[in-house]
Amino acid sequence: MDASEKNTAFKIYKSSAGSGKTFTLVKEYLGVVLRYPERYRNVLAITFTNKAAAEMKERILSELRSLAGGNQGPMYDSLIEEFGIGQESIQGHAAQVLALILHDYANFAVSTIDSFTHRLIRSFAKDLDLPSRFDVEMDTEALLGRMIDQLMDEIGRDPYVTEILIRFVEEKLRNESGWNVDRDITGVAKELFSENSKKPISKLQQLEEDKFILFIDFIRKQAEEYPARMRELGEEGEKIMAKAGVRVDDFKGGKRGWATIFRKVQARLGPTDFNKIMEAKSFLTALTTEEWASKAKINLVMPAMEGGLRAHLLLLVDFHEANYDRFVTAWLAFQNIHSMAVLKQVEDLLELHKSQNNLIHISDFQNKISKLLEVEAPDYIYWRLGEKFRHYLLDEFQDTSLLQWVNLRPLLEYIRHDPETDGSLLIVGDSKQAIYRWRGGEVDLLEVVAPYTLDVEPRILGKNFRSKEYIVEFNNNFFGQARELLKSNDILRSIYTDFEQEVREGNEGEGFVQIALLEGDKKDEFQESALERTLETIHGMVAEGYQLRDIAILVRSRGEGSIAAQYLTAEGIRVISSESILLFLEPVVSFIISLFRFLVDGNDAIARAEVLHYFYHYLHQGAELNVAPDTRIRELISDEKPIQAVFEQLPKEFGILRFKLDQLPLYELTEEIVQIFELKEVAPAFLQHFLDVILQFSERMKPDLGEFLKYWDDNKQKFSVVVPEGEQAIEILTVHKSKGLEFPVVIMPFVNWQIQPQNFSSFWAVADDAFEGYPDTYLVPPRKILESSRFKESYSEEINKTILDNLNVLYVAFTRPRERLYVFIPKGKPRKSAEPPLQKDIRTADALIRLILEEPAFDRAEETLYESGFPIPPDPHPAVPGSIQASEFLSERWRH
Repeated sequence: MDASEKNTAFKIYKSSAGSGKTFTLVKEYLGVVLRYPERYRNVLAITFTNKAAAEMKERILSELRSLAGGNQGPMYDSLIEEFGIGQESIQGHAAQVLALILHDYANFAVSTIDSFTHRLIRSFAKDLDLPSRFDVEMDTEALLGRMIDQLMDEIGRDPYVTEILIRFVEEKLRNESGWNVDRDITGVAKELFSENSKKPISKLQQLEEDKFILFIDFIRKQAEEYPARMRELGEEGEKIMAKAGVRVDDFKGGKRGWATIFRKVQARLGPTDFNKIMEAKSFLTALTTEEWASKAKINLVMPAMEGGLRAHLLLLVDFHEANYDRFVTAWLAFQNIHSMAVLKQVEDLLELHKSQNNLIHISDFQNKISKLLEVEAPDYIYWRLGEKFRHYLLDEFQDTSLLQWVNLRPLLEYIRHDPETDGSLLIVGDSKQAIYRWRGGEVDLLEVVAPYTLDVEPRILGKNFRSKEYIVEFNNNFFGQARELLKSNDILRSIYTDFEQEVREGNEGEGFVQIALLEGDKKDEFQESALERTLETIHGMVAEGYQLRDIAILVRSRGEGSIAAQYLTAEGIRVISSESILLFLEPVVSFIISLFRFLVDGNDAIARAEVLHYFYHYLHQGAELNVAPDTRIRELISDEKPIQAVFEQLPKEFGILRFKLDQLPLYELTEEIVQIFELKEVAPAFLQHFLDVILQFSERMKPDLGEFLKYWDDNKQKFSVVVPEGEQAIEILTVHKSKGLEFPVVIMPFVNWQIQPQNFSSFWAVADDAFEGYPDTYLVPPRKILESSRFKESYSEEINKTILDNLNVLYVAFTRPRERLYVFIPKGKPRKSAEPPLQKDIRTADALIRLILEEPAFDRAEETLYESGFPIPPDPHPAVPGSIQASEFLSERWRH
């Protein structure tokens, strides 16, 4: 194969949402194996999620079956046109390849990049000094929690850890921010698992322990020098005034005027406070106009001004202008410095734990492969794998990380330059769907690096095969206006170029979009309005003929999903989450959790009420009571009622359990509860999975009831029971989970999230030459004050990337529906200015949407409602079999 042929074998496609990406990937796969059937073992398709890998496998097999059966659909035509495969050979080769794959399924290489990397690591375990049988750890929070506990145990034993943590506590007490440092250290220690953090952390860890303590002292000193000098200048200014016999009241503005600056700068202030003082309008006006006092008092104050006060004021201004940015830089660097100081110790504990327990964390995969490629040639790696991949299909490339690319590139370069491989490469991605930057996704790889490195001009898939016309038209208009509003964001403007899509034949004249602006200035008020509108919309669509399984609710976070799920469940709407039903929404699981809370604290009125409600309304509906069940519950949860009164309502065996809490392991305690309340037949699949959660917790953490309740509250949204396909329930999932999926109807109830960096999400920022001899990269909180520091370039870049992330989230969400899209946002307040705002002033998704709806392309019949298209009732649905539940619950009575 000559150079020009090789170049055509390397392709990059930019595929907007719904543009036939999976069709293209499957076509490329078939284009190889139908020409060379024996090469099914030589094709590697890498995608982002297990679900996407399973879907691609199914599509490949489905198309092979279809072609083997003689069907001549779109895939058949594309294969003939693009690859020149003879019509006479397609059917026979398809049947041959299908048989080969089904008889050698283990070598049907379609997987996630983590699965592929895992396979490589297994093959080279000895070379990487790993045990031959290791386990992969994926629960980062639980693992990190144990390491932080071990770090705290080092207090009093390890002098360095002891000194750092004592200093940290003292600093927090000085700032009146509590004394508990666990959460701060945990937040920073999570960076150990982030690919983006590897380089800055390695720089910090080059400092020896004694030098790190000197480094902390140095940064603190830098952060303290400016306020100390400003206080001195303030005191000296007041002395000059006193010596001249003038007071603050004598100057313009009096006690609210510019002359108060000398007193104000003496207070204990943070960077923002100093900035407000030095940028105060009254002060700047006096400084520029030199109107120091009213006409009535100008003669009184001028001797003071000319006698040294004016010169001293300019001295204060000059000092501020020369040193403020350094002060802010040091103050920001100091915020996380104590946590960063013990990262090496946390990492050492982590590595020891992994070594002792034969573990490898999933975040270590790419680092291990990087080390492997440093010493092994690509062809040897293939040989060790037992096969030689010649053809690569890389899906969702916009979410590929830099390290993943560095690891893949030698393998790709190998097939590119070795004439014997006769290989090919297909890269498919969409930068508008890049929403995993927090996991290392690097959008520049698709936009710049891969096309330049491989010398390939990207092709654009520009037709939408998913959505109806009015949805496509809305998205073309919406994101075109967003690009214009955010035009100062260079990377966003570049990515949202050539994004408009054509409508597929047959989808013209259909589709419906509704954006409702709801009442509620406060978050909880809007949330209530949005939930009510969601329920109303669901009822309306069901009345039109839609089934619950046609509807998806997309949210920004799991917490929002939990709120929506609980509300709809209480209203009698069955919900699932990512093809599973959340465990905590099952009433019997909630009942057991409430029993746990009641055992821990019998005075917990909410736990009492929940226990009694379930007991009376679900387990003993026919119980004879002198009053209505809800009346009895209100009586029993009052403060006056002793705990024993509640126990008397429940089986006596349960009352005995409270005296066994110290003896019973958590798992056996749960089994006892199941037996006592005769719950095993209530919802066996849910109970069995709940017991599995308890067992896993007991094996990995302290099996204490109180600790489990804390763990449950922090993680309950992660636990779910998989349900059969076609379950009659609304699916609730985050936008991130919805990527790659499609639904007839999408509802987005809570589109009011922040689109700019938030204070709780620190990022790595560079301050070149800020502190000579020390690292230049620090983990800093994204606060506006960064604009006044030497981190300002990093902050500007972070703002641009965060806004792009969030616009991409909207893009992913708005492009999921086939037929209808419903979006609910707060009504907001009228804008004061008719001028288009700057990017920095657009802080939330709803603010961006409201601005876009003001444009002429979005004609609104009502101020609070935008609609486009026609809500046409759906076609009739085929019947779906009922759901399946486990028929047996495995639990024996605990004996002692």
